[in-house]
Amino acid sequence: MTTAPSLCGGDKPSFSLVLLPKGFVIRPSPPWEGASRSHSLATALSAVAHLSHVYDQRWVELAHELLIMHSLPSALRAIEKAVPGGLKFNEGCCVVEVWDYRRCAARGLADVERITLRPSSASVRRDAEEEWNILRSTDPLADEEAETARRLGIESALLAATRKNLQLDSPEERGRASPG
Repeated sequence: MTTAPSLCGGDKPSFSLVLLPKGFVIRPSPPWEGASRSHSLATALSAVAHLSHVYDQRWVELAHELLIMHSLPSALRAIEKAVPGGLKFNEGCCVVEVWDYRRCAARGLADVERITLRPSSASVRRDAEEEWNILRSTDPLADEEAETARRLGIESALLAATRKNLQLDSPEERGRASPG
């Protein structure tokens, strides 16, 4: 199992994405009781019982966000519904464990990888919009400028909560400090 470096601290997966030859399943982590890298495709198919999703245009978008951009996906609310107890976040990030059985014909085993998903500007904007709409419907302000200030305040708070820690030393100093 390869583990992507986590800049967000903690690496316990928040959910699992099981990629099968004809579709995929989003499950809590581990994806089934006793899940192991040594489990074959047949074991995975019987453990997940049925496909939740087929590979379609929505999959292409989800795959791009999760597997290529390593960003929190636009389908995050749907993923949260698939995971009992909700997703676990650490410093604005969550970890997904990907079990890829799509190209396992030769050995029958999954490639397993952990990916740290980070907020993107699109996900921060989407979350701010969602929070702003909730506040606007439950506690509306009469003044449009006040509504805009509230909206920007929410977005600012989300950005502040998910920004990376400040590194004060230069790359050269970090290189000298590491044993090697």
